[in-house]
Amino acid sequence: MRSIALLGLGTVLCLSGAAGGTAPDRPVVIAYVAGAWSEDYDNCHACEWRVYRPQADEDVFVTALAEDPHAVVWDDRFERVEYRVGRMLYRLRWAVGAQPERLGILPDAWNPVGEDIEPWLERTSGAWRVSVAEGRGTDYRVRMLELTPTGHWRVVAETPVGGCAVLDEACWSRVRRPKALPTNSLEGLHEAMRIEAHIPSANIPDDEHGKPVEILSRTVPNRSLRTRAVAADSGHALRPLLWVDKKTGRSRVIPTAGGKCETGRRQLAFAERGPFLLIVEEFTGRCPVVFDLRSGVVRRRLPNAGLAVWVSSPTR
Repeated sequence: MRSIALLGLGTVLCLSGAAGGTAPDRPVVIAYVAGAWSEDYDNCHACEWRVYRPQADEDVFVTALAEDPHAVVWDDRFERVEYRVGRMLYRLRWAVGAQPERLGILPDAWNPVGEDIEPWLERTSGAWRVSVAEGRGTDYRVRMLELTPTGHWRVVAETPVGGCAVLDEACWSRVRRPKALPTNSLEGLHEAMRIEAHIPSANIPDDEHGKPVEILSRTVPNRSLRTRAVAADSGHALRPLLWVDKKTGRSRVIPTAGGKCETGRRQLAFAERGPFLLIVEEFTGRCPVVFDLRSGVVRRRLPNAGLAVWVSSPTR
């Protein structure tokens, strides 16, 4: 990696701490999905869920997947994970070589191209729920269904026949997916890597060209990251991402994962755990790069991977 001149900066802040719960008796690792991803990385077939342990530079197989998982949620101690593949809902013991348990099949009325399509785990009961629309015109209604331990769906809430009035939020909220994300959902863990988790939104300029910002490492002294922050629909961090040794004044561009990632999205997300930084494409966890903040050297590139995120290590 080449050295470059330092940029003029507007704001200096710290990388956010760990989001979600972790198991204190197990190391933190990077979980990711590898396999035959489509050209645009929208889906994966014949996939593998794997973890990378940067401390030991060790890559470990966890389980096989027919397709990439969705609606992924780990429990509080990362002892199990539940997720959707296609129309199937599964539970997996978060352990090396574990086999998934099928919990149920999404109802026929579930529309995979509708709004708020993903099922979710209800916080209190821990059961899967999903909203489905049925009928048309005066027969239209929306129902919230919950998966029972026997694999059947029961109605827990529904709108009146014909649906709710357009502006009746109280009525619609009874059958909608909650806005708050589960603590250890994959979606929530990815949100915690976005620039808005590191920088208050008030410090992100409403400027299409962005503004240089510096983010200090919490775990490695005299190390920081520099990027450009831009506000659009929300705040985003843009390539290039620079590693800076503040003691010596050296800086380097952190490279992409290579391959198709060279022409991938410019928007980045990142999070540090210990001396290592995970950099991915925003929202998707694609094209992960693992970077050593101490030495300024890439530890591992994973160009054929997606859904990468920091989690507690699976048991063996």
